[in-house]
Amino acid sequence: METKLATIRKVSAEVLDSPVRGPNNDRPLTEAQIRRKELDKTLATAINRAASTPGAAFLIELDGEKPATVRNAFLRAREGVSGGEFVNLFSRSGDLYIARRPQTRGSKRSAA
Repeated sequence: METKLATIRKVSAEVLDSPVRGPNNDRPLTEAQIRRKELDKTLATAINRAASTPGAAFLIELDGEKPATVRNAFLRAREGVSGGEFVNLFSRSGDLYIARRPQTRGSKRSAA
């Protein structure tokens, strides 16, 4: 007995002309989406400031956000900032900092 994996049927190509629900739809943003955009914007500003002032570090005060959420938002925001590839996120004593310094995690590079 064969099992049926999929059904294929012919439809009009006009189906592809109808508008698709996507990121440009008219629905208002949810509170979580608004918070995420604000966090990304705030982190992008801090990354710009850290990239332009190499001797400074910026403390991130978590207002109810989890550190993992901030780390992910930091990585998203850093991609859109020119010079952001030299800026990293550091964790010291439970606090998160943004600074223009080399990353201290992972194994050391060999001198060879």
